[in-house]
Amino acid sequence: LARPLQDSEISSLYASLAEHPQNIDAFKAYFREAYYEAFPAAEYNALAFDSTNQNTHSKGIGMAEFGHAKVNEQLPIINTALFVDEETGIPLYYEHFCGSLLNKSQTPFTLEKAHDLGFQHLFLMMDRGYMTKETLEALREDTFGVMCPEGLLFTKEIIARNRTIIKDCEQFYIASEDIYGIHLPGTEYAERIYDAYVYYDARRAQDERDSIHARIKFLTDKAMLRKRFTEKLKESFAPWLVVEKLDGKDDNGRNFTVSGNVEEIQKCLDDAGYFVILSNASLDADKMIRMARMRDRGEKGFRRIKYHLGLSKTYVHSLRTFEGKMFVAFVALIVVEAFRYFVKKVLMT
Repeated sequence: LARPLQDSEISSLYASLAEHPQNIDAFKAYFREAYYEAFPAAEYNALAFDSTNQNTHSKGIGMAEFGHAKVNEQLPIINTALFVDEETGIPLYYEHFCGSLLNKSQTPFTLEKAHDLGFQHLFLMMDRGYMTKETLEALREDTFGVMCPEGLLFTKEIIARNRTIIKDCEQFYIASEDIYGIHLPGTEYAERIYDAYVYYDARRAQDERDSIHARIKFLTDKAMLRKRFTEKLKESFAPWLVVEKLDGKDDNGRNFTVSGNVEEIQKCLDDAGYFVILSNASLDADKMIRMARMRDRGEKGFRRIKYHLGLSKTYVHSLRTFEGKMFVAFVALIVVEAFRYFVKKVLMT
């Protein structure tokens, strides 16, 4: 450029890019076609599917609403969903939606729009937040794998049935991932039949057990700061701790005792290191865990947008400017990740 552009000029450029939103959608469709032409096998790759949100000082943007902010700065947020090719790390599709909406409630609409742009027969790998009946119904035309929430009754029951079967059992050891796993086809969930996968990760189990013990110590120390027993005190530390009232006072003047809830703690220790994936892909256990572990490609894409490209917070004041700016960010992310992918291939040779 002949001279540095002023902020107002840059904002005008962003706004001009989004003057006709259909052009941005056309770019997404053309890019998808070009990408699969350049990488024919990629059409069968799994796509990491996730969403995040950005705090914004923006005014006059309907999407900027108060919601479940990941970094709560008491500001309105805008949500962004992203598809990232797990093999290359290159993003293929993005969408923005209102900050007040939950990602799981927006997912069916995101998928519908992606299908309209030509994304058909997707293989989406998703985190725990997407485990809803509505999302699974929306994915019936596609292939998916979704991590199951730990607190879900379905998750607890399937782990309980397979805990002793797979733990440290050579038959179910997946050497390439250093993990134990079993594929359970024909598993029923929400009145439909899926493939379930139960895994046990010994290293993860130790980390979780250490975390459980640290949490119990923290809660115990916190409870011991109190002096008087109340029912609210008892409830606030359940189910991890058992708080019981004394007839008198102990040497420190407290009228209660605190102890760990052995039964509850043991349940958590027993489940440490286990996790469940639900899918309709009918893959072997080793292939499914490989795809599940590569879903962090999506998280890395968001980190690059927020921190590498400096968009953890936006300051634009019109929807067109925001859309144009984020379109540039999407193209920049394509360039960055494509560069990383091809440089890695060169360095490895």
